[in-house]
Amino acid sequence: MKKNIKVLAAMSGGVDSSVAALLAQKAGYEVVGATMRLWSASDDKHRSGCCSLDDVSDAAAVCRRLGIRHYVFNFSDVFKREVADYFVAEYLAGRTPNPCVVCNETIKFGALVDKAVSLGFDYLATGHYARTSFAGRGKNKTLLLTKAADPSRDQTYFLWRVLPMRLASAMFPIGGLKKSAVRRIALDAGLSVAEKKESRDACFAGGDYKKFLAGVCRSGFPSGEKSASAAGDIVDESGKVLGRHEGIFRFTVGQRSGAGVAAKERLYVLNIDPSSRRVTVGPRPSALSKTFAVGDWLLHAPGEKLPAEYGVKIRYLSAEMKGRVTRIGDKLKIELETPAFGVTPGQSAVFYKGDKIIGGGIIKAVVSG
Repeated sequence: MKKNIKVLAAMSGGVDSSVAALLAQKAGYEVVGATMRLWSASDDKHRSGCCSLDDVSDAAAVCRRLGIRHYVFNFSDVFKREVADYFVAEYLAGRTPNPCVVCNETIKFGALVDKAVSLGFDYLATGHYARTSFAGRGKNKTLLLTKAADPSRDQTYFLWRVLPMRLASAMFPIGGLKKSAVRRIALDAGLSVAEKKESRDACFAGGDYKKFLAGVCRSGFPSGEKSASAAGDIVDESGKVLGRHEGIFRFTVGQRSGAGVAAKERLYVLNIDPSSRRVTVGPRPSALSKTFAVGDWLLHAPGEKLPAEYGVKIRYLSAEMKGRVTRIGDKLKIELETPAFGVTPGQSAVFYKGDKIIGGGIIKAVVSG
C-alpha cells in the first residue's frame, strides 16, 4: 500500500512545494517535509528569496497544517561550494551562469536525494512543474524528463542536468497542473502560503546580484579577481572606444548596453572579454547568431546518435528553436535553423524531442551573424 511508501517532500516555503507535499499526502504516501538551510542563520541578507529563513518558517507552518513532521537540513557548505562560488566565478569570467541548473543537479537532486535515501525514504517530491516518462525499449528504455502540462510554467529547462538514475527517485505532483489550480488547492486546504508571491531572484544574492557581486569583488574572491570590478572600455565592433564601465560582471551578452553610451541606434552587448575587461557593443543585428558551441554536455537517451535535429532552448523564457546538433571533439556544435538573439555564454542550451528532454550543454563560444 502507498502508506508504506515514504516520501520526503522538498519544501521551499512557497505554494508549489507546499501543494506538492499535500498532493503526495492525499495520494496515500507517508510524507515528511524537508527544507534546506543554505546559509548561516546569522546572515541577515538572506531573509528574503528562495529558501530564506522566513521560508523555513513558512514551510514549518504548512507541515503543522498537514500534520506531518518537518526536517531542516543544513547544506550551507555544499551550496556555497557548488552553487554560490560557481555563480561568482562565472560572472567574473565574463559569462552569465544559471545557478538554478547547478542547484537542481548538486543540491536538490544531489545532496537532498542522498539524505532522503540515507533516512530510508523511497521518493523525493518537489514542487517543480515537470513530469517524467519512459522512452525507448529494452536496454535503451530510459526515464526522461517530460514537459509540464502547462507550457507557460514548464521548468524542465532548469532540470536538464539531473540524471535519469536520480529521476527514478523523483516525484513531481504538480507537473500536470496549472498554477491557478495549484493556488486554488492551497486555498481550499487553508494553507498560509496560498497567495504568497514567487521569488525570481538568485537566492543568495539578496535580491540584487550586481550589488552582491560588487561586494564579492571588493573582498577579492576568488583570489585575484578584484580586476573584474575594475573599470574597462566599452567599444564598438571596430574597436573604437565609446565609453567606460565599472566592472564586466555588470553585463550580459544580449542586454541593452546600459552604460550611458550615446549612439544613434540602440546598442547591445555582443562580447565580454575578461582579460582586457573590454565590453563590445553593437546594433541588434550583430547580436544574432545561428551557430554556437556547447561544452559540459549530456545526452540522457542512450539510443540517440549524432548528428541529430532537436528543439533547442537557449534560455528559460526563450522559444524552442529547430537546431542541428553535431559532435566535434569534446564539444557539440549547434546550428539553428533561424538566427537567435543574444546567445549567451554560460547559459544552458537544452535539447528536446517532442515533450522530452534529450540532453543539453553549457554555451561556450558563439559565431555571430
